Amino acid sequence: MESPSISPEIEKLQEKLDNWKELVVIGKRTLEWQEPRYFGILIGIVSSVFLLIWYYEPTFLTTVSLVLTLFFIADYALPLVFTHFGGNQWSSAHDHYYNEACRDIVKLQSVASSAKEFTLRQKAEKPTLFYLCAVAALLCSAYIGHAMNNLLLTYLCVCLTLALPGLRKGGLVQSLNRMISAQQRATASSTSAQKSRKTR
Repeated sequence: MESPSISPEIEKLQEKLDNWKELVVIGKRTLEWQEPRYFGILIGIVSSVFLLIWYYEPTFLTTVSLVLTLFFIADYALPLVFTHFGGNQWSSAHDHYYNEACRDIVKLQSVASSAKEFTLRQKAEKPTLFYLCAVAALLCSAYIGHAMNNLLLTYLCVCLTLALPGLRKGGLVQSLNRMISAQQRATASSTSAQKSRKTR
């Protein structure tokens, strides 16, 4: 199940993530809910982590230190574990998932780069409007952060972010986009019809 063509960007990313390819495949299958129980496991893990943070209330420095410690342990230990115990289980299906995961990451990087270029272009071409929108968005964000518990807000944002790949894979995001587009077209046609009646 090989992809017909792989771009140089994807090949470069595959080389960088080669030691982590088993974990990348597991992450893709979990985030896209390849099995129904994956979503429950994902939310359960996130909820457990946030519950521990809420209970122990660690300081910012302690939280950062623990996260970096876990990252370095995982960076050292997981490739060794996968090399010794998972190497013989790699198949063409896993290779397909790995290619798809790397392609998705490259697409995400491209979207982020396009968003950055659009932002910089708007800042250069329409500075007044850009700064007004930026200040309004930041004030709105500050108000939401003041009105809601920050830990709860972060938990909801993390859950929503982790749920997006599965919702997209299931077609829910596309369905919502189609519904919104259909509603916009209906509103536009209704407005144009009303204007034509008034002109008569």
